[in-house]
This record gives sequence, C-alpha cells and structure tokens, in this order.
Amino acid sequence: MRHPSAWVVTKSNFTQQAYELAKSNGVRLISRDEMVEMLLVMKEKLSASKKSGVKTST
Repeated sequence: MRHPSAWVVTKSNFTQQAYELAKSNGVRLISRDEMVEMLLVMKEKLSASKKSGVKTST
C-alpha cells in the first residue's frame, strides 16, 4: 500500500467523489472528528511520556 503524500482536512464531510479521487492520487482525507481523535491520542502520549520522563517521536 502506498503511503499518502498529502492530507486534506475538513471541518465537514467528504463526498464519495472526493474519496475516489483521493484514493487514486494517494491523498489521505481527514474529517474533523478524525483530527480531534488524532490530537487527543497525541496529547495522551505526550502526557504519558512527560510522566515517565521518556521522549517520544511524533
């Protein structure tokens, strides 16, 4: 599987045509809800690493 070379983030939803175009061009589509989840996971990882004194790469 090819890794996406670009991301498109929206505060709304994507159309089916957008999904098809993104897939054919190696673009990752990220909705608002997915972005919020990604940020919460990152925040949790950073908090855990600060407590343990271990550096994490992002």
